[in-house]
Amino acid sequence: MNNLRERSPLSTGSKSHQEIDIEDDDIAIGYDEEVDDSDDDSTTTDQEDTSTDDDDNDNGQSHRQHQHQHHTKNEIHQHLLYNIKKKNQDNDRSSSSSNGCFKRLILQTGGGTTKGGINSYKRKNITCLIGTLVFGISLFLIVMLLTRFPLSYIDHEDYSDNILSSYCAHLSMESDQVELSKNQCSFLQHQHQQQQKHNNNNKNNKNNNNIQNNNTIHNYECNPSNLNRPQYQYKLGGLEYEGKDPFSCRPPVVSIIVPVYNTPKYQLLEMYESVNRQSLQSFELVIVDDGSTNSETINLINDWEKSDTHVHIQKHSSKRGLPSARNTGIKQSRAPYIFLLDSDDMIEPTTLEKLVWKLETSPHIAFAKGWTVGFGAQEYVWEKGYEKADAFLYENQVTVTAMFRKEVFFENVHNRSLAHYSGFDEQIIGGMEDWDFILKCANNGLWGETIPDHIDIHNHLDKQVPRCLLILPWLNTGGADKFNLNFVRELIIKGWDVTIVTTLQSSNPWLPSFQKLTPDIFVLDNFLTTEDTPRFLCYLIESRKIDITLVSNSELGYLFVPYLKEKCPFSAIVDYVHMEEDHWKSGGYARYSLSMQSTLDLSIVSSDHLKEWMIKRSMTSRLKQHHYREKKEKSNQERGGNGTPTQTHQPMESAIADNIDVCYVNVDMKEFQFNIVDRNRIRELYNIPMSTTVVLFAGRLVEQKQPKVALEVFKKLIENDVTFNAFIVGDGEQRDQVEEFIQRNGMQSVVKILGDVPSEDMPAIISASDIVFLPSAMEGISMLFFESMAAGVIPIGRSIGGQHELITADEGELLSFPKHHDGPEYTVPAYTERLQHLIQLSPREKKEKSLACITRIATYFTIEMMSESMIKSFCKASYRKRMKESGSLLSFMDYPIAHTGKSNRPKKIVQTAVPMSGFGDINEHNGDGAGDDHQSVFGLHNVGVGQELAIQAIESIKWQKKSDAMWKTLEALKKQVVDDKPYHNQCDIDKADGDSLKTNLQQLTKSHTQLQQEFDQYVKENEDLYSKYQDTLESLRKYQLQDKEKGKINIQNNDDD
Repeated sequence: MNNLRERSPLSTGSKSHQEIDIEDDDIAIGYDEEVDDSDDDSTTTDQEDTSTDDDDNDNGQSHRQHQHQHHTKNEIHQHLLYNIKKKNQDNDRSSSSSNGCFKRLILQTGGGTTKGGINSYKRKNITCLIGTLVFGISLFLIVMLLTRFPLSYIDHEDYSDNILSSYCAHLSMESDQVELSKNQCSFLQHQHQQQQKHNNNNKNNKNNNNIQNNNTIHNYECNPSNLNRPQYQYKLGGLEYEGKDPFSCRPPVVSIIVPVYNTPKYQLLEMYESVNRQSLQSFELVIVDDGSTNSETINLINDWEKSDTHVHIQKHSSKRGLPSARNTGIKQSRAPYIFLLDSDDMIEPTTLEKLVWKLETSPHIAFAKGWTVGFGAQEYVWEKGYEKADAFLYENQVTVTAMFRKEVFFENVHNRSLAHYSGFDEQIIGGMEDWDFILKCANNGLWGETIPDHIDIHNHLDKQVPRCLLILPWLNTGGADKFNLNFVRELIIKGWDVTIVTTLQSSNPWLPSFQKLTPDIFVLDNFLTTEDTPRFLCYLIESRKIDITLVSNSELGYLFVPYLKEKCPFSAIVDYVHMEEDHWKSGGYARYSLSMQSTLDLSIVSSDHLKEWMIKRSMTSRLKQHHYREKKEKSNQERGGNGTPTQTHQPMESAIADNIDVCYVNVDMKEFQFNIVDRNRIRELYNIPMSTTVVLFAGRLVEQKQPKVALEVFKKLIENDVTFNAFIVGDGEQRDQVEEFIQRNGMQSVVKILGDVPSEDMPAIISASDIVFLPSAMEGISMLFFESMAAGVIPIGRSIGGQHELITADEGELLSFPKHHDGPEYTVPAYTERLQHLIQLSPREKKEKSLACITRIATYFTIEMMSESMIKSFCKASYRKRMKESGSLLSFMDYPIAHTGKSNRPKKIVQTAVPMSGFGDINEHNGDGAGDDHQSVFGLHNVGVGQELAIQAIESIKWQKKSDAMWKTLEALKKQVVDDKPYHNQCDIDKADGDSLKTNLQQLTKSHTQLQQEFDQYVKENEDLYSKYQDTLESLRKYQLQDKEKGKINIQNNDDD
């Protein structure tokens, strides 16, 4: 893999896939012999067939030292015969070489000038030859001049790639098309609407364990060896390896180690088929026969070794176990990366490629793997990996199917004298040897990462058909994504290979639909960092020999266009723009497209409106710069009149227009034709009478699509006692608000929320509808309108973008609103009035509009027209690229904006930075606007600036991601505040209650204090009274005693008496 790093486009640039490295020893400089003036005959002995290569080199050096040579007629014939003979010998020697490396032979023949004799004869021949050459060159120039501007781009055969050239040249002829099987499958599949509804009603059903939250299910029958899987022509190309080892010149990138012991034939064939379908073909398959006794197994792997140069077999005389077999294979491997695979397992087509790039761009890890899928008797999805390292102490979390750096299996790799193999423990026979090895790696400080993909570099692939690379943001639900899906399908039907790259983090709900069409899909966020994205894109272009690179709605893709153009210029680069977005980066992706016109070979837009917008925007910006500079140089009188030389604008505008093609997104009428069965089924499912008008709103539930406006209109219609039902299809950030609005206003019986519907179910839902309503704030031309009109559904929406190019008054309604009167207070009443009018049309009037919709689509907007137009634009882009490289194409960048009497070419190329986070005017100049008067319309990039722009873009993206993360955090906090507001309000109430209770408590405390004081006073008084009582009682007791004593005395006296 060091080879890949050295060829990294970000570090040293890249080579064309047609280049062949040549060693110095392989170049023969010349075969001319020196002729001595004193002895002409002496030269003949030096030109015998026995001359060695050293003599040849010496003679070549001697030839370069002499300016004049003298030859006889015989010597000339000897010289020519010698060269021919020597060249044949070298060719024979090169073709018989066992290493399979091609060598380039450079022949350098000399001449001389002497006087008289044979030299006069020679001069005549030279004069004749020169005359012939001049005539031929003149004829060639005349032909080139006549064919410089062909009548049709598809008729021109001078393309950089012979396959695309042939394809474009015969485009107008009827050719065989690839017929897509109706049984094409992918492992991930959408749930059907009925199954989704059933599952929602049975959430606790144990049979639904395999259903994920993103409305996908697993098709376990569609394993990597299934013949119904989509195919991509992966085959190692660039050299002819028939019967030879393809890796004799350079090592493979990956060594696949497969231990075999009496494995059943069908399992071996499935494994072998999945390996052969790999997108990375620079691999060797090392099969270790661990003492198999099954003759069928032995014969099969032996046949592979004889017929397939990728296969190498190592044999054990007896069974030694899996650890020993893997160790044998690893020791015999030649690649820097080791991929371990069991003989009864299979891998997805892009497994090796993704894992290699994961390790190549992640130096901090030692191994990597993907998620695991169980087929056969036990079907399961294992989505655990290396992320929870602590769990490995208790249970093995992964299977052995993983890719390792080769040095992981060796100790002291940095010291050759001490390096030794340290792989699997061969004493562990009963299993768990892979778990033991992973723990040993962890103990040595080595660990891995998992690619969240079911998948359980020097890679030049052969090519038989044209190839297209699509750089997209994601594979989500939406009109642009539906166009991408249709276009990929049409390209494959037309015989193209398609590679897809997504650049944004997403769940990609439509990934299963794309996987049914092509296996060559790379979700970059799963295995690659932003820093390595441009290098990987360049790798894809080089390895697959991509003819057309198409960028659409991908900000990252646009930012890396200059880099791709500079580092891997083999592919023509085009973009597809759906609409302008004035509220995002001064025009959105249309603005990006304008800023990249110097590097794009062609721009394709979705409507004439968008083309006119781009032309007007570019001309306005160009004129602003020109007038600013002219104002500083001349006065209005010197310029004559108002200083606006309009007579020179037309060529400029024409050149810009020629660089922009229009191709409508269109629709497949077979897919969206009206179906009465589907109409009845969907209406019965939602209990809607057949006579009731159904209004459809479908799209992402975001501000751009205006779902709140649609709900306000539905509310007004209900208040006006209009009988209708409405479907809302889609998902997005406003989903909760939409549901809350419907519930709060009691609209559940009229408005049905269907959620994010799989693309396969949309034709049925459209057939069940009568009117499609989409009040978007921004659109190019809505894909929903194309699809609905194909089924005869009447459209109503806003006259924005190019929608008036699709919808006329005969088919539906488009409403226009002035710029300052486009708020809900103006749009809702207008939409309500027109939608109510359409709902209350008579059945005959509705049928007339429905037929008009179908007729218009069938006449102007079929998917076949779209694919034909797109491929013609591809051919045009390839032609323009070729003409730009040859300097034969006079593009808009060669036109001056005004006549000044100077050269049309700029004296100084002013570098224009790629737009990052914000935009000003196109080609904003530095400082006070000083610059060359004839700077190109959109700016030109100096050689080498693409790499610098890519680095700047990467840094900008890093900061943008941090900013986005902060905004998301802020939005989450805002949402939390809103959600917590009722609790905050309750807290305020509780606080008021607490304050009241506190006041009451203070009052009670005060009362208690007073009572306590009174009580203390009362106690004191009681104590005093008690003391008095005691005193009184004591006095009384004394009196009693005294009385008692007196009584005794009296008694005694009486006794005495």
